[in-house]
Amino acid sequence: MPIQLSSLGALSIVSGNVGIGTTNPQAQLHVNGNFYSPGAIIQFQGKNQNLSAATTSTTFVASGLAISISPKYAKSKVLVHFIATGYTPNGSNGVAVSIYRKIGTGVPVDVYSSQVFGFAGAHNLQTYGAGDGIHSRCVSSFIDSPNTTSSITYEVYFKSYSGVTVQLGNSGNSPCDIHAFEIAA
Repeated sequence: MPIQLSSLGALSIVSGNVGIGTTNPQAQLHVNGNFYSPGAIIQFQGKNQNLSAATTSTTFVASGLAISISPKYAKSKVLVHFIATGYTPNGSNGVAVSIYRKIGTGVPVDVYSSQVFGFAGAHNLQTYGAGDGIHSRCVSSFIDSPNTTSSITYEVYFKSYSGVTVQLGNSGNSPCDIHAFEIAA
């Protein structure tokens, strides 16, 4: 089928560079406007903050760490990546971390199965003196298929397994990060 040049808007070829929507292309392919390419990262949102959150709850509670993204395409996938330092006192059995998704003003739902981080076990990065407890990094990533172009908020929730105070972000002494990447499907 022949290309209808009128449907492309400005189309130019300058010094071997092809431009769509521009008359002065600066690369081999220069698109001035939206484009679609499966597997390409369309947009990125990132957040880094200190948290002083702590919990003794045996149910999941919001940590205050959240990121919002509005996909440009309904069929896009969203890669969510979370990193934080956790602190548990000695004798603690660890903490579980979950990611909840809220579309628009809807109800938050758990979209990433709870990940148990046994801070007193294999995930330790550093153990302090007998009275100081344990500090560990927890890292989670998953790909979501929200099928919407509405605003999406991803928030980190966590809970204690020991009934002792568990801190995400080490009482504000360590930054927590959450990132969201829209990927064309």
